[in-house]
Amino acid sequence: MGDLGQGRADSEDTRRTIKVNRQVCLTQLTHTLNLVSLDELRVRVRALMERPAVRKFWAETGDFRSQETQTTKSNVFISILDRELATANRKADAADEVAVEVSS
Repeated sequence: MGDLGQGRADSEDTRRTIKVNRQVCLTQLTHTLNLVSLDELRVRVRALMERPAVRKFWAETGDFRSQETQTTKSNVFISILDRELATANRKADAADEVAVEVSS
C-alpha cells in the first residue's frame, strides 16, 4: 500500500512540474514575442516566484535552461527569473524567521 501512496505522490509532483514548466514557457514566449515590456515581465515573474512550486522548479532547472539559451532575449529572461528567485527566497526566509520568533 505504501508504494501506491508514493506513486500518487510522484504523479502529483510530475503534474505540478509540468504545470509550472508550462507557465514559465508561456511567460518566456510572451517576452520573446515582445508582447510585454521588461517591467511587465518582471511583475509576471515576481508573481510566479511567489509560489513555492515555481521556486523549487526554477532552482532545479534554471542552470540547465541557462546553458541552453542561445539568444540575448533568452539570457535576459533567465537573468530576470534568477533575480526574482533570489528575492523570493529572501522573502520566504524572512517570513520563516518571523514565524519562528512568533511561535517561540
